[in-house]
Formats: sequence, C-alpha cells, structure tokens
Amino acid sequence: MEDWRKPTIQAPDDLYYVQQGPFDIPYTLSKAGSVTVEIYQGSSLVRTVLSGSQQGPGSKKAAWDGKDGSGQYVADGQYEVRMKVVDARGQQASFTSLLHVDLANVAAPQVVWFYEEMGSEVHFRLSTPATVTAEIFNEAGEKVRTIWTEHPLNAGDQVLTWDGLNDNGETVFYDDSVYTFRIAARFANGVIETTEGKIDNSADPPWLVSSLYSFTYDSYGNRTALNLSIRVTEAVTATLFVYDPYGDAYIDEKTYSLKANVETNIVYAKKDKYSDYYYLLAYKDRLGNVYVYGVDETEETGYAASYRLQKENGAKNGLKRSVN
Repeated sequence: MEDWRKPTIQAPDDLYYVQQGPFDIPYTLSKAGSVTVEIYQGSSLVRTVLSGSQQGPGSKKAAWDGKDGSGQYVADGQYEVRMKVVDARGQQASFTSLLHVDLANVAAPQVVWFYEEMGSEVHFRLSTPATVTAEIFNEAGEKVRTIWTEHPLNAGDQVLTWDGLNDNGETVFYDDSVYTFRIAARFANGVIETTEGKIDNSADPPWLVSSLYSFTYDSYGNRTALNLSIRVTEAVTATLFVYDPYGDAYIDEKTYSLKANVETNIVYAKKDKYSDYYYLLAYKDRLGNVYVYGVDETEETGYAASYRLQKENGAKNGLKRSVN
C-alpha cells in the first residue's frame, strides 16, 4: 500500500525572539517528508534555516541562531517563518508563522514591595547588554533618587535595590507610600527602552488572582492542617515557611509550583496540632521578585472559613535566605 495522504505542517501563529542566542522554531508534521524552513522580511529572504531536510512525522524543532545570512543578528521588527514539507509522492503543504523580533527589551514587574529588613528589590531582565539608568520618583512625579546613571549591565537577570532613602540620605519611604521606579536601558543598536513600575505595599502583583486560606479541625477543635487555595495568571513558585509565633523558631518549609490559570489547592499537615504556628507564604515570579503573605494562628478565633492571606512587609531572615 502507498501512503497518498496529503502531508500537513503546523506551527504556532506567532513566535517571539526576545533574547540573543539559540532559538527553536517548533513545527509538527503529519507524515514524513522533506522540510524547508526560511525566514523572510517582506519579500526578502533573510535566512534559510532548513533546506530539504528529511524529517519523520511528529513534533520537531528547527534550530536558529538569530542571525541573517551574513552572520549578523537580525534587527528588531516583524518577520515571517515560511515552512514547507514535500512528501515522497511530491505532495506539498506549507505554513507561515509571524516572527516578532524584539532584542532591545527590558522585562520588569509592574509592582514590587518594600520590606523593612531589605528595602525594595526590583528583579528585571535585559535581553542583551545595555547601559542602564535607574531612578525613583514620588507620587508627585518628582525624582527623589538616582540609583544608576548609564551603568553597564550584561544580558540576563539583574537586581535594582532601593533602601528607601533620597539622594540626600533622608528616609522618604513609609509603609503607606507609593513610589515609582523607572529603568531606561540603552542597547548597542542605539535603541532606548524604558519601563517603570510601582513600589506599593498596598498592591498585589497583577498575576495573583486569589490567595485564600482555611484550617482543618479535629473533633476537639484543634487545627490539624492549613489549607491554601491559590490562582495565578502566570507560572510562579510558592514557598511556605512555618515558624513558632512566640519565639520565631523555624519549624518547616515546603515549595510548590503554581501553574497559570489553574486553581491550586495545598494542604499543609501540621507537625503538632496542639501548637500555634506562624506561616509565611512567599511567591516568587519568573523574574525573581518576591511577595510575602502571612497567617498567624495566635490571631485566629473559632472555625475560620476561607480568608485572604495578609501581606507581610517584614520578612524574616531565614525566609530571605531561602527565597533568594
């Protein structure tokens, strides 16, 4: 028997290339065939990634180094990835994905908090090396602090730290304050990318939809477990730290991976149901920014239904070491 089924080649409608280096172009074949993958800008061929490469059926990846035919990284802009498969009978199929190239970019959080012990840390990411200017502004839009001026930084994860002081060394941040951080990165191609966010202890990170807790009780009214119900819109990690609320002694910790747009239910069984615990739940986003919420059993009365976890702006030293 001969396979005269027409082949298909499928790929994502949109691809994003935002950091220099190797990049995999995914595609799926319904049957074996000869595959060609080319990158175009308009009608101009930028690079041939694969040319007549014999491939079997299934999910595949074409490795691209981000460069054009002359060996230079492609410029920011919109491109097309044109894919074609030809089977053994000469039957063809094609697919085109839009390729969005944005190599001059800064990824930063929309909200960070100020912690009593360590100030405010803004974890951000540069797509390529850049010189960075970082400034802090008050609610009136007045600049109060310059952290960096044309400071050279490598590509990848970076941390901007503010201690709550202005340029004169005076304390200006208080718990109900709202400040703005602004990061301006000048890249090698001359592009300047500017991003900003809030330093605001009253605001939740925008990806946190709900963060609820309740307790499980035995027949005598002792709390036997802490129940958490969490929903996020992007994947994050959550570490639960357990302390003795009277002496602050460390008792336990557990780390959980939270998936985007899925209700995550966590049950933490207490080591001692006769003791009250103090819990800190530290969320860590994809850039490394940390947001801490707490529950103190000494403040709980009666049989609690689901309540929202409370923000904790005074993180313990043990938590800081473990999360960072």
